[in-house]
Amino acid sequence: MIINLSRQGLIYIPALYVLHGVIGINGLVWAQPVADVLSLVMVIVLYAASVSRLMEKDIQGTDTKYQKKKFTGQNIINKSIQRA
Repeated sequence: MIINLSRQGLIYIPALYVLHGVIGINGLVWAQPVADVLSLVMVIVLYAASVSRLMEKDIQGTDTKYQKKKFTGQNIINKSIQRA
């Protein structure tokens, strides 16, 4: 939702004014693709920041709630035998 609002309000509307002033009437046509590309860049930056923050938590071991459990074939067999 943040990405969509920023694309329409924070990027697209200013791009309309700036590109119209620089290119003229063709700037109005180019405003949408420019807004989409700038939104893509913003998404990549936000994604990279989120992933690095999650990786840092995982390395430090502070986020124990979502620790991965290792399931091997033998563990699954043992659990199914215990249930039977």
